[in-house]
Amino acid sequence: MLQKIYIKRLGIVPIKENPRVNTAQKITFLSGCTGLGFEFKNPEKYNNSVLENCEKTIEILTEMRGGNVGKVPLFQGFPENIPDDAEYFEKRILGFVGNFLGFFQHGKTLSNGVIVPEWLFDIEEFGANPITQFQEKDLFTKALERQKNKKSDSAVSWEILEFVDEKEAQERVKKYLQDILYSKSSIKESLHTEVEFLLDYFGVDEIDFEKVVFKEIQAFISKFLWNNGEYGILKNLIKTPTDILRLLASLTHSDISLATNIKFPKFKRAQRRFILETLEKSGDLTDDFHKYKNLWKRLGEYLHPREYAGRYPKTAEYFQKIREGKLETFNAKLEKSLQEKDIQEVLDLVGSRAGIFGRKLHEILEKGSEKTDEILEKFEKIASKIELKNLLILKKYFGTIETSNYRTIINKKGKIKVLENRKNRLSKVTLKQIDTILQKTILSKLENNSPFCENEEKKKVFLSEDLKNIMIPLSSRKALDGYYTCGRGSQFDIDMNKTLRLFTYWKEDNFRTDVDLSVIFFDEDFNEKGHVSYTNLKSEGIVHSGDIQSAPHGAVEYIDLDLKKFQSKKPFFPRKEKNIRYISVQIYKYSGDDFEDIECFAGWQMREKIDSNYKSFDEKTVANKFDLYGKGSYFMPLIVDVELGKIIYTDLSINAANNYNNVVFNRSVEYCMSINAANNYNNVEGSLDTVEILVKEIIKFKDSKPNIYELINDHIQANNCEKVEKKEEADIICDVFDGDYNIKNAEKILAELL
Repeated sequence: MLQKIYIKRLGIVPIKENPRVNTAQKITFLSGCTGLGFEFKNPEKYNNSVLENCEKTIEILTEMRGGNVGKVPLFQGFPENIPDDAEYFEKRILGFVGNFLGFFQHGKTLSNGVIVPEWLFDIEEFGANPITQFQEKDLFTKALERQKNKKSDSAVSWEILEFVDEKEAQERVKKYLQDILYSKSSIKESLHTEVEFLLDYFGVDEIDFEKVVFKEIQAFISKFLWNNGEYGILKNLIKTPTDILRLLASLTHSDISLATNIKFPKFKRAQRRFILETLEKSGDLTDDFHKYKNLWKRLGEYLHPREYAGRYPKTAEYFQKIREGKLETFNAKLEKSLQEKDIQEVLDLVGSRAGIFGRKLHEILEKGSEKTDEILEKFEKIASKIELKNLLILKKYFGTIETSNYRTIINKKGKIKVLENRKNRLSKVTLKQIDTILQKTILSKLENNSPFCENEEKKKVFLSEDLKNIMIPLSSRKALDGYYTCGRGSQFDIDMNKTLRLFTYWKEDNFRTDVDLSVIFFDEDFNEKGHVSYTNLKSEGIVHSGDIQSAPHGAVEYIDLDLKKFQSKKPFFPRKEKNIRYISVQIYKYSGDDFEDIECFAGWQMREKIDSNYKSFDEKTVANKFDLYGKGSYFMPLIVDVELGKIIYTDLSINAANNYNNVVFNRSVEYCMSINAANNYNNVEGSLDTVEILVKEIIKFKDSKPNIYELINDHIQANNCEKVEKKEEADIICDVFDGDYNIKNAEKILAELL
């Protein structure tokens, strides 16, 4: 695990003090890395201690690129030799009927008894059964051998590594752990096991508990202390009743965000008393108990609070109240006051709850329009108590409230909601006042509280303009674990002179599993212009590698986007039809195992040589690769804007209900539109309306969500730092993929800049 963290998370390879260097072995090792698209920025530091973990290092690098498994497309002539859809379908039907009725006496007999006549299909042109599209071991093995013997592409998507002394490597990984623990926002679920491993490895002696402010992350430390019987320290870490629920969720590997149901462990008597004592010493339990009332009801069955009523009377009383439904909450009082437009009572209630005041500010201003100045004066006094990330969100919210009819929200469950925007409710003067208050508060929080002014020294900062296109990853909980971490809606430049080869790989476990890769394209007004999928294999500039419907040996599907064909393309006069602008990538689980139960990943390559003489999967051309996770049945990982030459990072996962792989979308916006799962479609054609709205709304994130450029610029402005034009002039470099702050180490941004 430690070696994997070094390489995958930090991009370093540790070396020992060993002056020996065998030139031949050095060339062999570096060549192996280069062949996978990795190069070292300090190859001169190589020594033979690298060879101690050489095999493991190459194994990790290969897995990072997705090259650790064999991949065979259905059509061996992909991408230039793809059959006509209708003709291929007719041949498949003929193959089914002929086998069912026993008409075929001659041909290739496959392991499942299916006969493929030579006059029907040339079996050498397929990597799976051309009739059923199920994998066959013999066909897979032969096709895989052919893939290995094909030529490699000349293109490379380089990733940079560094040789680092062992001691420094230890310090870097320790800093990495601290960055995660001090993060002001959620971290990717894929990091959870790494955090637990590193806590066990390093312990908590060097962790500053005061800097661990995000409650979900705090649960990891609480778990470590609980498992080691450090209840005395744990008492100081747990501040609220909800912290207890998160601790229990982490102990049972449940959802520490508490967005879904959690399991409870069996308690020893001492542990039961610890929980009850902690609750007894807490303040008012009403709101915490009400927010997660079903969890508390269940927990009460484990704790038996009535048995301890004499020692913990308040806690026993609250458990009794929650069973009887007699809790009067703060939110209930606030909603009642808002409904009655009792603004003075509202201000009294939110006066000590800055976060709620911020979330409710718009509604309070609407309903108290006659007291706007009083409301804003009260808000300004308390705004400094709001977390920086929430101030940034509020600033973007009020700054863009008039620019769109709808607003998209993705909650911690991963559920997507499209809400009607509350336009024309506040005056321009009021919006300007809010913006001024928020900006003033943001700068005040950052002044002398920034890594850009340590020891009263003002830093020179290089700040890349490209970071204006990169959203702060404020909600990374369900994020795909790729080469970098950024917020949804982030945009990256791509080389429009290359071919973007999308891929998805899966290997079934318990059930026959069919995963489908497809794309839908839209014009600039988001009108659907067509699709490429297993039902439509080709469109101009876009080609599908064929539909494989089982994966006992591991299956792959590709789609090529020939980006050159989308450049400067103009419609024929006098047609008014508009060009393709956006290409949305879709991954569906048609049937079988959940993503979380199988090996499954996706990504894209940037290719120069694409014909079938070249390997369909070339590790060194992989620009990004990420694992698919969860029980969802539908992913939209990215959108390609072919006009601007950008990839738009979407990272959307839709959960399924009742084992269907469908998405329900209520297009009425008179009330909340939510995308969840149900039973209406299981292919790309059934999703067109849904995808159209999603694409349209996610693209707006670039303007409606806080970006990294603005955050860093606020640090610079608040501390009177100097912004420089050249990296070599800077003390601190902030760029997309390199420098002191970049999205390959987003945890550092979340820990130090938020």
